[in-house]
Amino acid sequence: MFNIDKVNKINSISEIIPLKNDYEGEVSAAVEYAVLPEANTAVLYIHGYMDYFFQHHLATYFVDQGISFYAIELRKYGASIKSYQHENYFRDITEYDEEISIVLNKIKEDGHSNIILNGHSTGGLIATSYALQGEYKHLISGIILNSPFLEFNIPKVLKIILPFITPLALLFPYFKFTQLPSFYTQSLHQNYKGRWNFNLEYKPVPSFITHSLPAMESEREG
Repeated sequence: MFNIDKVNKINSISEIIPLKNDYEGEVSAAVEYAVLPEANTAVLYIHGYMDYFFQHHLATYFVDQGISFYAIELRKYGASIKSYQHENYFRDITEYDEEISIVLNKIKEDGHSNIILNGHSTGGLIATSYALQGEYKHLISGIILNSPFLEFNIPKVLKIILPFITPLALLFPYFKFTQLPSFYTQSLHQNYKGRWNFNLEYKPVPSFITHSLPAMESEREG
């Protein structure tokens, strides 16, 4: 049985990724990685919505298998959040293509010819979208999806009206759609009912206000 208490954070390097300005101003992402000089295979982990990378047991596991590990922190998530930005906000899921392309190119330059995307939750949707149409999709050898976001877990009535809300998001991009239930985050963090010790400023209880559900619906339906 997996024992989180026995997982040690591996030695890794973190870098800031400067990006082109967007509709909220200056933007950046981040990448954390552990490179094995002899490795031909690398995994690129993409976190989910209302999330950031803190799952160092994944890095430990892959490195133990002789696989280099990279984890991207998308714009407006985790340490990439800037004070003037709406946390975790996006208008089009392809906005993330820029930072994914930069990291994929880095992985290639680091000597890896076999690159696997590992997407969790909305990260699964982002990974799948990129693998289909991203600039460096030809570098991707495979995808690992962990609980990928394929359907909204919301009341039926909201599923019915969401497609009609999507066009309104163009007129009111910062409409406060909802605040996600906090029971999942509480089930993870050691301050509540869980065993994980992650940064509650990056993954708070209660959650950040949600502005991006219409954009998710648009991409999911697409």
